Order: sequence, then C-alpha cells, then structure tokens
Amino acid sequence: MSWNYRVVKGKCDDGEEYFGIHEIYYNDDGSIRLVSEDQQPVAAETLEDVKSVLQMMLDCLSKDVLIEGEIVFVDPDSAEPPLLTDSAVAALERTK
Repeated sequence: MSWNYRVVKGKCDDGEEYFGIHEIYYNDDGSIRLVSEDQQPVAAETLEDVKSVLQMMLDCLSKDVLIEGEIVFVDPDSAEPPLLTDSAVAALERTK
C-alpha cells in the first residue's frame, strides 16, 4: 500500500466549503483505500523533515482535488463492489 497527500474539498455543518490536505492510502492497483479523517498538520522531528513534509504537501497541489462524498473507496479484501454514494454516481456520470 502506498500513500501521498491530496487536497480534499469538503463542507462544514453550516454548508460552507473548505479545502484541507489529507493522507490518502492506495491499493496496489492505484484505487483509494483510505483517507485520513482529519486534515494533516505539519509536524516532524527535525527541520529537514518539516521541509520534506511541506514539499510533499506542495506537490499535492498539482493533483486533482478530491471531493468529499464522491471518493470511491475500494477494499481489495472484499468480494463486494465498491460502495458508491449518490454524489459519487453523479460525479461518474458527469465524466461520460
């Protein structure tokens, strides 16, 4: 399993939109397995590690933004197909 940082767009309880950087974990085939529940802080044991974390976060800004509620999660250990929310189905339809 690999991971990287990605920007996730979500909505607060009051409907206001926000963007945050989350850790995204991938299956071997590149499908998304997990998304960190919380936005990620910049914290590390050394200054060089802080620089490395910041660079990885800056790199994620060049990738597509993931939309909360439209992310398709795949559990490779499950025989069941991935669960799609209504908004994920709508997002897939828009790409056709």
